[in-house]
Amino acid sequence: MYLKWPKYSFLFLIFWALTPESKAQVKDSLLLDNELSFLGDTQEDLAEQLLPLDSIVKIALKNSPTLKVNDAMIAKSEHQVNVDRYSWMNGMIPFVNVTGGNQDLILQSNSGLGQTQSSTLSNGVAFGLNLRLPLYEVFGRQERVNATKMELKATKFKKEEAELVLRRQIIQEYNDVLAFHRLMRIHNEATQSSKINLVLAEKSFRDGVLDLAAYTQIMQTVTINENNFEMAKRSFTIAFNQLETTVGVSISKLRK
Repeated sequence: MYLKWPKYSFLFLIFWALTPESKAQVKDSLLLDNELSFLGDTQEDLAEQLLPLDSIVKIALKNSPTLKVNDAMIAKSEHQVNVDRYSWMNGMIPFVNVTGGNQDLILQSNSGLGQTQSSTLSNGVAFGLNLRLPLYEVFGRQERVNATKMELKATKFKKEEAELVLRRQIIQEYNDVLAFHRLMRIHNEATQSSKINLVLAEKSFRDGVLDLAAYTQIMQTVTINENNFEMAKRSFTIAFNQLETTVGVSISKLRK
């Protein structure tokens, strides 16, 4: 059976053997991980901490303002189709007439009995529907409806195109976040190791075991590693800020 040593266990063995002054310097170098504490476990691959890519894409599609605009345009086009279908009803005008008072009705007869005259008193209500239908409504209405349907279809295609663009963007930004996170971890480990080497080199230099050229080279290595780490951290910060903006939620809400 083999014992699995925790990561950086060899560093703590060295740390135990150092002087108090050297221990303080090493402790400061190991605090680099605290700068990444907002990610949770900085030693674990970020891909294992985040939701699957498909789940992140679904969240992005739900929160996308562009897709919400497309949904509104689709709803508008659907209503416009109905408006065009019933536009012929603009020529229909219902009316109601109410009449009252004396209305004389004179009837004449040429029979042998002579002429007959009569009067009646009547009240009444008349109602009906006037229809004026232009020829354009007869022959052009269906074409207008078809044109509106094509606009609706085009709007749906635009939404599908926007979804495709967003999916590609999420895939790119998601993998950028993972890549820069791994790169940042690599440079972080290199920085910690080089700082421990520097602490040991300082002691050897004071004891006269290490010459100035070798000591200077170790110091330069620390500087290079620190610069690489800061550049990697900057790239990672930009990448995950872009991912947060595109998805519409903070990266903390994308954890498993």
